[in-house]
Amino acid sequence: IKDVFRDHGEGRNYIPVEFLPKSPDDGMESISPMFLYAYRHLQQGIDYVLALPVAEEGIRKFCLVPLLLAAATLVRLQEHTEDLFNGADVKISRETVVELLGVVERVVSDNLQVRLFWEQLTGPLAMGKETYADLFAGRGAESALASTLSTTPGESA
Repeated sequence: IKDVFRDHGEGRNYIPVEFLPKSPDDGMESISPMFLYAYRHLQQGIDYVLALPVAEEGIRKFCLVPLLLAAATLVRLQEHTEDLFNGADVKISRETVVELLGVVERVVSDNLQVRLFWEQLTGPLAMGKETYADLFAGRGAESALASTLSTTPGESA
């Protein structure tokens, strides 16, 4: 999502064109399904990390670091969608990266602390989840996709 407009302008399409805004007025409506899709997969990733044995700190760090970096980037993109739509290079700061690495060191062996930090970090994404899902209302197959993506693993849609 981060470089979607630059990629599209250079002829590389990793996201279907129908999810790109057709005009500056489209805003988040067209790209929101991609945010939802990314958020749901990150949620599944954090569930996977929490299922790993606590004693396996190295493996947990290996998985947790990219998940937190991706989530922080997704939050940043959501907060700076105008910059994203204008093709600006929206990314998290080095300071944020260092902070996240420090958090991983502190929480990696405590599932509750990992979950609490995850919820704090992704709060802006979780708050938008219903809004994203609402975009699918009445859109046939897309509505089914939204329902599938918005369920927690193990739940039925």
